[in-house]
Amino acid sequence: MLVDYGIALAETEEILSKVEEEYIKKIPSEIIEYIKKYKNPNWTFKYNPEKDLEEQNIHIETIEILSYLNLNYWATEEEKKYLTKLYDRNYTKHQLELKEKYSTDALFSNKQKTKKDEQLEKQEVNLQVIEESSIFSKIIKKIKKIFKRS
Repeated sequence: MLVDYGIALAETEEILSKVEEEYIKKIPSEIIEYIKKYKNPNWTFKYNPEKDLEEQNIHIETIEILSYLNLNYWATEEEKKYLTKLYDRNYTKHQLELKEKYSTDALFSNKQKTKKDEQLEKQEVNLQVIEESSIFSKIIKKIKKIFKRS
């Protein structure tokens, strides 16, 4: 489900209001101004420091924005290399899946999938979910660590 990015920006602004000043200073002022200018002023979200981010029902787009900030302004060089490789790999895998799904062969073929094929696909999906949740967990843990310092 796509959400209005104004909502994600409003949630991001609220979360950033709880981050230590040293991390905020690492973000260019243009980005902070963009968040303020384009956030949805009618959306209210209150960050609860007693709960994990996962428990606060934030939008996936908010996690994307926080991931961007983490990658570009907060991550160490080693973390940046790891995240960049992971994002590139996931992007390539997604593009291949789209190509397969929407290829003319796939659209016009009447092939039936075998049970073995279906089981393999389920295993791949489960592995992808575990991998994606693991990267989000790492990002969220890093953000939590930033909050705990304050």
